[in-house]
Amino acid sequence: MQDMIQGEGIVDIVNSYLQVALAYGGVGLVLFAGVFVCSLWGTVRAWLELREDPMMGALGRSLIAAMIGVIVMITTVSSINNIPILYWMLSGLCVGYARLRYSPTGYRSIPRQHMTDSLPMGA
Repeated sequence: MQDMIQGEGIVDIVNSYLQVALAYGGVGLVLFAGVFVCSLWGTVRAWLELREDPMMGALGRSLIAAMIGVIVMITTVSSINNIPILYWMLSGLCVGYARLRYSPTGYRSIPRQHMTDSLPMGA
């Protein structure tokens, strides 16, 4: 660990998972990573049901790709500045998408002709 000391006399740990594990232990790490894994799993399951609709399928694929990117990204960056805002917000979006499966009225696709009727001319 002595080789990792920087000019300020500190060891800068840039792995967010390692930071959580050192601060909160194994249980904290499981809870921290579990949020991302559960939101990703729920998004994948919802996408499998909603992918027939082109817009919802594209949204699901985008959320899945972004969440996988965040899971990989926070292994190489520390949780400073706006990074926690990014990954908690993305987790919330994934959970919101996953909740479409459990809507009491069920998800209903908007017919394409109704969507284009409300657009201004030339759009």
